[in-house]
Amino acid sequence: MPMNWIAALDWSKVTEKLPPDFLMKTAIFLGVVIVVVLAVRFYQNSNKIFLTIGIAVVTGVIFFNWIYNRSEPEFLSPLIEPLANFFPSKGYEKKDVSDLDKQKKGGNVVPPKKK
Repeated sequence: MPMNWIAALDWSKVTEKLPPDFLMKTAIFLGVVIVVVLAVRFYQNSNKIFLTIGIAVVTGVIFFNWIYNRSEPEFLSPLIEPLANFFPSKGYEKKDVSDLDKQKKGGNVVPPKKK
């Protein structure tokens, strides 16, 4: 009976210290890794140019998505920042929240009462 330790494992003790969506994100990541490995194995048996083109297209789509939406991981920001100045992006505007009271766009301004 080599699998007795799995039956004795109480998952509530394992998962009580984890964030609620950790297992879901982990499952999605493992699913993506499995799909990528299966796709690479499938294309390894075909012409190498198809594998190269497929990897280049997927990598390009991911990088252009990061550049356009500026949703790259923090450690890649030094790499993406120079490219974001060259390629188009959504054009997010950083709102100036330093002086909302004088701009009358929020803050502690009380709206005037109607008579």
